[in-house]
Amino acid sequence: MLKPIANKSLCMGLLLLIVAACNKPQPKPEDAPTASPRSVVPPEQHFLHKTFSVQKYESFELDIPAHCLRPRLHGDFTAFRYGDQGNRASDAAASVDVLLFDQQQFDDFQNGPGDATIRATQNMYEQKIDWALPSSFDAPRRYYLVFNNATGKPKTKIVEADFTLSFD
Repeated sequence: MLKPIANKSLCMGLLLLIVAACNKPQPKPEDAPTASPRSVVPPEQHFLHKTFSVQKYESFELDIPAHCLRPRLHGDFTAFRYGDQGNRASDAAASVDVLLFDQQQFDDFQNGPGDATIRATQNMYEQKIDWALPSSFDAPRRYYLVFNNATGKPKTKIVEADFTLSFD
């Protein structure tokens, strides 16, 4: 059997442990866990809404932020050419190729005949586009939307384009 002094010491030790545990500092509000950036869906980017001329090709950069699982490129374009009397005509002679490249593919395209693309629609003068893009995971990704005058005839084509990047 324990002596009263040993019993008192044991009770005092136990009491000190309880008090010490209750006085443990609580985390400050700034130390509290925050929402992961993975849970944030960026707003739509209406990145191309203009009329422009295409002699060889025109390119537009698209930046996909990190952690986007289902980015989409959607929009439409109409290509025109100038007729003999200076009127605008939207027909097969005004057709362009619309290509989507990653950085390496775009570099290859600029330096010679590169055939690899992420997405493409060829020889069209009017088209609606709704393309799913690869996920960006942990790193942002850059793509290039290219309007290409592959035939070169007529020399200059006019394109009206309206494109949006969304992150469902």
